[in-house]
Amino acid sequence: MALLDKLASGAARTAQTLKLTGDLNSLKEQLKRELSVAGQLAYDQHQRGELKHPAFMDVFDRIKGLQQQLDQLQSQLNSMQSMAPALPSTTQAAGARCPKCGAGLAAADVFCGGCGTRVPKCPGCGAPFGPDEKFCSGCGKPLQAPAQSAVPGGAEPPVPAADSGAPV
Repeated sequence: MALLDKLASGAARTAQTLKLTGDLNSLKEQLKRELSVAGQLAYDQHQRGELKHPAFMDVFDRIKGLQQQLDQLQSQLNSMQSMAPALPSTTQAAGARCPKCGAGLAAADVFCGGCGTRVPKCPGCGAPFGPDEKFCSGCGKPLQAPAQSAVPGGAEPPVPAADSGAPV
């Protein structure tokens, strides 16, 4: 029984140690949050001209410098984002339209949602293409325009041009 008592005592001690460690870490996090709030309050008072204690001035100057750097980087990012061309929607293939009814086609479409016609796909990359496209917008391979279907209702898919092996 002495062995079981030692194991039980060790387990209890381990559980108590874990609980105390958890409580200690929780209090440290609370203290960190409260110090952050106090620092924000002191900085806000400094910004309003209400706090001019010399012990804070170096810290406030560093904070001001960091804020200026953040503002500058944010301005650069905003400028770059406003100049970037809009990317095509991921749900609709760029400019791809059904050769039969003209409905917009999504890149993953197998059949047109407007009329049920099978969507022509590029043999090189699988991107859908429309009747007026001569080259795939996804990979640049030459395409054969979708042929008009001989079957009533246009159920047969158009056949894309075979890859000639010529560099694009």
